[in-house]
Amino acid sequence: MKGLLCKDVYLLCKYCRSYLLLMIIFAAASVFSDNSLFQFYPCILFGLLPVTLQSYDEREKWTIYSGTLPYTRAQLVSAKYLIGLILIILTLVPAIAAHAVRAAIQGSADWESFYGMASLIFAVGLLSPAVLLPLVFRFGTEKARIAYYFVIALAFSMSTFLGVQYGFSLSFGSGGGMWLVVAGALLLYALSWFLSVILYEKREM
Repeated sequence: MKGLLCKDVYLLCKYCRSYLLLMIIFAAASVFSDNSLFQFYPCILFGLLPVTLQSYDEREKWTIYSGTLPYTRAQLVSAKYLIGLILIILTLVPAIAAHAVRAAIQGSADWESFYGMASLIFAVGLLSPAVLLPLVFRFGTEKARIAYYFVIALAFSMSTFLGVQYGFSLSFGSGGGMWLVVAGALLLYALSWFLSVILYEKREM
């Protein structure tokens, strides 16, 4: 499993370095803007990187070559879900930092708002790969391309809605509500993971 994760990290470093610059730019922009897009966009983008990595694997015939190596299909799927979870967590760091800086500048530090924002960004970040990855592992990235654009549109619509209904995010982010958001997102991600393993094991290469 460690080797699979290292392979994906190498691919990220080679092909996806521009994503890091985008994350920095949007984090900086969110300090000076109320637009929720600047907070949600990087997490959505990074949450979909496992799909991008899988497309590279299929293009380079890795999905076929990996059958000669001592890896199970469950491990191949798990590597993508683990790297996706790690990336989403990492994108929370600049988002939270930007939120804290903005609160300090405005003199309106509010821990309830802080936790509510973090939990919602995390949940939205997990939504896209949770919906899309089972389709990718069942049909391949090319056949799942239509679903890819649909999921992106859905994720951005949700982030826009949550931004408009920001008062909802504050109330729902407090107390048990925050943990309910996080637990629900993780449960959906885990179910998607389990489903992807089943579908990928049944797929003909």
